[in-house]
Amino acid sequence: MENHKRANKHHDPLQKVPPEITSCVLELAFEPKSYMDRIEPDGGYTYARCPLVLGGVCSYWRATAWADPRLWTHVSWILNPTHDDPNLFRHRINLFKEYIHRAGALPLHISIVRDETKDLEISDFAAEILADTINTCFYRCRRIALDCPMEVLGKISVQPITQPILQSLGLLITDHDIDDRRLPDLTQVTQNLEYLELHNFSISCLEAISFAFASFDIVFSTIPPRSPLTLNALQSLSISDTYITSTSMMHLFNCLTLPSLKDLSIFNLGQGGVRMLQSLVKRSNCNLTRLSLTRFNYSEHEFHQLLLGLPGLKQLQLAQPSNLSIMQMFGVVFHQYLTSFDGARHRPFLHHLEELEFISHWQAITGWNTILKMMDGFLDERLNDPPSNLQAASTHKFSKFDATFPWDTASPESSGITYLDNEVLDLVQKLNGRGVEICIRTIGSTGIVELIPISIQHRRSRVQDSAS
Repeated sequence: MENHKRANKHHDPLQKVPPEITSCVLELAFEPKSYMDRIEPDGGYTYARCPLVLGGVCSYWRATAWADPRLWTHVSWILNPTHDDPNLFRHRINLFKEYIHRAGALPLHISIVRDETKDLEISDFAAEILADTINTCFYRCRRIALDCPMEVLGKISVQPITQPILQSLGLLITDHDIDDRRLPDLTQVTQNLEYLELHNFSISCLEAISFAFASFDIVFSTIPPRSPLTLNALQSLSISDTYITSTSMMHLFNCLTLPSLKDLSIFNLGQGGVRMLQSLVKRSNCNLTRLSLTRFNYSEHEFHQLLLGLPGLKQLQLAQPSNLSIMQMFGVVFHQYLTSFDGARHRPFLHHLEELEFISHWQAITGWNTILKMMDGFLDERLNDPPSNLQAASTHKFSKFDATFPWDTASPESSGITYLDNEVLDLVQKLNGRGVEICIRTIGSTGIVELIPISIQHRRSRVQDSAS
């Protein structure tokens, strides 16, 4: 056994390099998840256990891992009912504090989430200790995500500091029976915040996050009417709650003024959505450059009116229209929606559009030759605009079209791939020559398939077979 240990020690490559290099190797052994981008129950948990796992390999690895503060900067805790046991809870708290201590002076990445598979009732004793522990290290956090009961969030109190480093903050509350879901006062540490995600807080929290200047992803449960609120620095807004009512959405859009808004993403915006969006954009006098709509319920006329009111739009992402057929939707975007109330052709719009993306999760797309012909005509129309618009059309060139859809299970060829025909491939080649990158992909049981390259290969194979 001793000979075996000596042989392993002699051949261990990590012991042949300086400790600072060894620590880098160990750090790369577990790649951290970007769990702060979204609050996930298991986010970052694997990486947070990294030093404990590495320390169990051998004494040399343990000594190296224990001495490297970079391995201890990610703290992940999944709350579950076992924390009713005071002894177990104290053990977890002590481990939490040990991570913070071993991280030295480095910025922390903390994730505390509840186990969604189990009901959680946290005692006042546990809530007090957990909140105190968070308060002592909050000023050191670069990223923090908290999915905690209000008993914990309500006790968070951050002391003012001169140079806050917090860049990413996520707060989630799932106590649906609690009416007052207000944010803790975090204004002392949020001057440099770049990303903020809030779930299920009352709309009053908007007043507390008026400091957000780069990105703001918010999910509300209920939105009562209130007086207008101006967020001068907000550039990105994402509203993605499936269950929000149209009345609550109307209250939200009516209370907000966002002069700097550039990026807007909305999920499940139903009836009246066009008027609300138009009102928000007009009131804010903002230059919206990116719009993402998922499960939108508009008529052709409403959809056209919406796009007509967004002259600076550069990127448009559409998914799952509820009231439009796919062909009608593309017809509006590519100016084939010809009639208006006075019978005249609609004036050209979307002069600045550079990228268009469409995603269909349950409906296959057919008629590609018609869609691509509409796109070709759209490019011609932009080139043939009056001189006043010619510069804008040439400066902002439409350059990318991306479409993703499922295999057509009703097709006789559903067991395989339905290749794009020669006419479609010729149109793709023509549009490529005009500077447009086109990606058409389909999703099936075997994964994602890029249709254009495999269709080209299929055509070549058929030509070769015919020649032979």
